[in-house]
Amino acid sequence: MDPNLTYSIFVNPTLNATLHQPETGLDSFLKTNFIGIAQVVTAVALAYLTFELLKATSRYANQVETQTRIMEKNTELSQKTLEINELNREKEKIKEEMDKLIGPLYSRINDQQIFNPLRSSSRYLTDKSGEIIKRLYEESAFWQNISQYKYLAPPEFQLLLDNYLEIKIQSFEVMNWEDSKYKEPESALKTAIKQRYNEIVQNISVLDKELEKAREK
Repeated sequence: MDPNLTYSIFVNPTLNATLHQPETGLDSFLKTNFIGIAQVVTAVALAYLTFELLKATSRYANQVETQTRIMEKNTELSQKTLEINELNREKEKIKEEMDKLIGPLYSRINDQQIFNPLRSSSRYLTDKSGEIIKRLYEESAFWQNISQYKYLAPPEFQLLLDNYLEIKIQSFEVMNWEDSKYKEPESALKTAIKQRYNEIVQNISVLDKELEKAREK
């Protein structure tokens, strides 16, 4: 560095004052206010961001609550659907029993063509008109159909039906058949038919009421 230049700076008061001129009042005011404005802007920005965060949090909470309500509603609907389906299955099951088994038996419970001992086969050998053979065919078709659907009934009913059909077959196969052997199984089956018929009618009525309540939930 040029020593003359250095000397002139330190010895020349005017030049030295120019180089080290202090801040004026305006400069100090602007600097101070700039810092204050920056702080205000920062505070406002933080407040805005905080507000937006709260709004977002609130929206998320509302969405979670809404989703929870939807899930609860769907669960209720699923349970309702399951309940209705189960009741319908139960109703259809006992209706099938009524339509295919108990109903036909109940409707012909006093029909002597259906409920009677077949007696000796010798009767059919002397039938010239074929009427007895025709009745036998109709009777056989009826009981074959009943046997096909006996699985729909409770086990105890199936047992009574099997006992009756067994004694009925014996009445056809055994010569000099005694009708007294037939009466007890027939009476037991007829009692069971009436009882089961009433049970099914009552059960269907109860299921209809339960279905109505389930649909109203």
